[in-house]
Amino acid sequence: MRSISSIIIKLVALMTVLVLMPLQGLATTMDHTLTLGVISTKTTSLNPLVSQEREFQSLTALMYEGLYAIDDDYRPQKHLAEDCSVSNGGKTLTINIRSGVKFHNGKELTAYDVEATINEILRLANEGQGQYLQLKYFIASASANNGKTIIIKLNRAYYGNYYALTFPILPREEVQSTQPSGTGPYKLDRFVPKDYLYLSANENWWKEPPTVKNINVNFSATNKDLISDYEFNVLDAAITRSAAAGQYRTGLTNLNISYRTRQLETLLMCFNEFPLDDVRVRQAIRYAIDFDSIAASVYMGTAERTDTPIPSSIWLYNNAIQHEYNPDKARELLA
Repeated sequence: MRSISSIIIKLVALMTVLVLMPLQGLATTMDHTLTLGVISTKTTSLNPLVSQEREFQSLTALMYEGLYAIDDDYRPQKHLAEDCSVSNGGKTLTINIRSGVKFHNGKELTAYDVEATINEILRLANEGQGQYLQLKYFIASASANNGKTIIIKLNRAYYGNYYALTFPILPREEVQSTQPSGTGPYKLDRFVPKDYLYLSANENWWKEPPTVKNINVNFSATNKDLISDYEFNVLDAAITRSAAAGQYRTGLTNLNISYRTRQLETLLMCFNEFPLDDVRVRQAIRYAIDFDSIAASVYMGTAERTDTPIPSSIWLYNNAIQHEYNPDKARELLA
């Protein structure tokens, strides 16, 4: 399977999720509590290293942090990593861990925690499991030189290695826990699978503590239930990728927020099977699909057309090949 560089229609290439918030709900946040609605029917573990439901990962991202984080320009920036030096032709990274960072359990972050987390990810990857199994293609090994420094051996010198270092860091004794401690801005108060999740602000966070002190999350089984709770003001906000939420994109009583998640969806074509082994057929398919119309009608304006698997809003997209909707050109190629 190889990706054809033009076909992405799933809510925005970078998989934005609609956060719907009634404007009257903003008043609720003034008492420093926010009630969110999310669909969750399967997740029983908060461990971010194992596979979870998509929207649930937006919640665990509030509790766990990585060595690097992706900024608004989609570039990796040091986060729990304080500084990094490169050697061995770019295949060895020596990273000093940020000082003064503590897990929610009060334990200070060390390089040994990073080492244990990487080893657990690689162990899961070797079994074909885990949310970060692709890390095995980037990292060959990791060892803590001391409590402050982690040495990472890479499979090849590559700028993309820094993007791979965004995996969440867990305490070394909790890498297989179902409710491990994190270092993020929010910590766990209580979790009842398929029912609710309560988070509170981490007052010992190494950055400025968040203004919203409590986040209460109600889990719904279906989009219908989620939207219903939103409509009846049970929720301050709903996190959803449902096209049905498009009706709330406009109006005076709703605030719609799109944000980037870790998921990306693409449509792939097999180039080796008839008739797709002929490039003219693949080109004809591209010319025949009106992505702008699909985004506007089927997805009710909640999608953005893009010509590559790279979101159009970031710097990597600058040299993307532009495609057009042209049925006549499609017929010509097929003829």
